[in-house]
Amino acid sequence: MNSASAHRPPRSRLRGLLHLGLSPVPALVLLAPAVVGRLALIAVGRRAQAERYSARVQRHWARLTLRAFGVRVDAAPRPPGGPYLVPANHLSWLDVLVLATQMDCRFVAKSEIAGWPVFGLLARSVGTLFVERGAGRDAVRVGAAMSALLESGISVVIFAEGQVSRGLKVERFHPALFEPAARAGLPCLPAALGYVGPAGGCGTAYSAGWWGDVGLVWHALRVGRFGPLTATVRYADRPLRNGDRKELALGSHRAVAGVFEPLGQSPKPDDDPRSDPPSGESLHGSAVHRAARDSNPR
Repeated sequence: MNSASAHRPPRSRLRGLLHLGLSPVPALVLLAPAVVGRLALIAVGRRAQAERYSARVQRHWARLTLRAFGVRVDAAPRPPGGPYLVPANHLSWLDVLVLATQMDCRFVAKSEIAGWPVFGLLARSVGTLFVERGAGRDAVRVGAAMSALLESGISVVIFAEGQVSRGLKVERFHPALFEPAARAGLPCLPAALGYVGPAGGCGTAYSAGWWGDVGLVWHALRVGRFGPLTATVRYADRPLRNGDRKELALGSHRAVAGVFEPLGQSPKPDDDPRSDPPSGESLHGSAVHRAARDSNPR
């Protein structure tokens, strides 16, 4: 038995099922207004208003769904202005809900999400931009849609690492999705996401982190059992602008990595099938971050 046993025990599986059972309710309630309202505004030629309406529906959905899972959001003040291209690190399926509570925005997401039950349907109804990985022509289409949204006053969120990490560090940001903002000279506002669990609980890499070969429903049950969680959002001090997409990606990565707090890597729950913490990384996230920062002074 590992050290998780000596720490705060998880909630009952029934509690996890209760959180999971409540989570689709906001999506089901808001689905009809999202679809009808958006289509009605588009039908009368009010595309920009339709986008803003959809973003507000998405915001309500996100707040209610996080509440159903017992997740609180601790967000730093956002610099005024916008719209922004918002590049963020990616730790969990919760990331979309967390950032959706913070601003009127659209997300660029992998095409598989469109097929998720309830959540995928609502994501399609509010105008999420789905991109097929490795399809160059599809990337061009999504880039054009991103440009149109930014020019109409709607922020666009990208998870610039291109994949979910286990939360040890911020992985490389891919430049391709920075092209619309670089070409149009629009501001880019990097955002660092993190998660904090209850004192004595399991490492947030296992409670909040959605990495490894585990399914959405399985992980959603974990969120209910190993919470409550607090999601943190920290923004760059100021928006970035650069006509070179590679430089914009590098600057955004530096800004996010500079304020990122790694997820706690231990203790690991006994029943979690994912890999153990890497050797030398068995500290809780904030301790790992401080150790790395102190050994690499600026």
